[in-house]
Amino acid sequence: MTRFVPAPAALGHVLLQNVTVVDPRAGKAQAGQDVLVKDGKIVKVSSHPADAEGATKVDATGLFALPGYNDMHCHALNMPDQVAIPNALMLTAGVTGYRYMSGLNKILDQRKEGTLPTSLGAPEVLAISGPLLTPISAGNPDAARKAVRAQAKRGADFIKVGMVSASVFRALMDEANKIGIPVAGHLPEHVDPREAADLGMKCIKHIGPGAVMLAPASTEEEKVRNTNSPKDIRDLPTFNFPFRDEIAVRLMDPIITNPRTITSENGAKAMILAYQSFNDERAQQLAAYLKQRGTWQCATLIRLHTQNFATDPVHARDPRRTYLPEWRLKKWDKSGKKFDNLGPKIKDALAMNWECQKRLAGIIAAEGVPMIAGTDAVGATGIIAGLGLFDEFKLLRSAGVKSLEILRQATCSPADFLDRADSMGKIAEGYGANMVLLGSDPLADWTEEDCPLQDVQAVMRAGAYWDRPRLDQTLRNLQANF
Repeated sequence: MTRFVPAPAALGHVLLQNVTVVDPRAGKAQAGQDVLVKDGKIVKVSSHPADAEGATKVDATGLFALPGYNDMHCHALNMPDQVAIPNALMLTAGVTGYRYMSGLNKILDQRKEGTLPTSLGAPEVLAISGPLLTPISAGNPDAARKAVRAQAKRGADFIKVGMVSASVFRALMDEANKIGIPVAGHLPEHVDPREAADLGMKCIKHIGPGAVMLAPASTEEEKVRNTNSPKDIRDLPTFNFPFRDEIAVRLMDPIITNPRTITSENGAKAMILAYQSFNDERAQQLAAYLKQRGTWQCATLIRLHTQNFATDPVHARDPRRTYLPEWRLKKWDKSGKKFDNLGPKIKDALAMNWECQKRLAGIIAAEGVPMIAGTDAVGATGIIAGLGLFDEFKLLRSAGVKSLEILRQATCSPADFLDRADSMGKIAEGYGANMVLLGSDPLADWTEEDCPLQDVQAVMRAGAYWDRPRLDQTLRNLQANF
């Protein structure tokens, strides 16, 4: 535990009594269940009273138990000495696991050594990328191949790609395929998403970025693509020097916080053109192609909304900001001032871009493209760790994504994505004891205004159980510190 998280109500050997167990994959629920947990594992799920001598009994009557939520795009370890803050926030929101999307060599080494900073109640780090591949670390095809091999050798679970050139992207994809390591991240501006799917990119983030995913959904595809970024990044020499990746992250931090603050005139024109020429049939064709290739999507709509509407009161005056330290809020507000300087024309283009990306996300989901829920918390402006996942749920619903599909994106779909369907994403014997207990039925159809997935009444992480009063105390402790 940390100074934020109080002791759990139950720990180690726990019996949840008379709970409704929800299976997101089947879309079914079974009432009147007893769930016995011991040593971080689910021992038994039964409609008959369980033999639980020595267990702490928890009356869960009226509650719905489902697998813990997973944030599949999170940067909680960006500042290891501050990780207790996002960890505490994720606990209060029922987030029991996340995929770390900005790995550094020291983080990979710490995991190998078993020294990653953690505490009781902290979410599981489900996967870690190597350092983000950019023109600094992968400026040409040879450097990209070397970086892929080095990251795989170091123990990275996947390669995260950023704004590299098309030739670099093709080289790193070829190398990654040869050694069998997945690639995920941003789609480079000069790579068609269908080509990325053909090359085997496992997951595309952010419905883009920018207009790159929108071009194939437009009746003016080539014009959108050429307007968006007329020139590809040229190949560059790559230099190795101490702390190169850490320095690169610091240099890119203002852009990472909100890349829309440097929106170019061409970029804005491409967004407007994509909006004006968006075509549902072409979007459906793109989605069908991605589905056929098995190319996952992590929409992070909350990331897109906070960056395209950075100074909107819903973000700039979010009352949940009181859970965060002042230094982070100042960083966001400084970025917001840059956003304010963009001018009305670019802001209008960004609003159009948001509408297109949300529309495309809805079509992608409707066509059955595999998707996982993510927020980009701790790496992007305006997103509250853990609680931001509730925002993502609501925005996905506003995009037309079905309620059950949204639930799956945070529970069983991450298990499928990580090839861990035999140990997570379900409440069953032998599975990890990671659960969120809701006061509302998560299988009921819901609107953006009334999301039952945020009605968290208790959370179990690795067999430790926090009830709502203790979760509320965690939030009060955060406020008291900041």
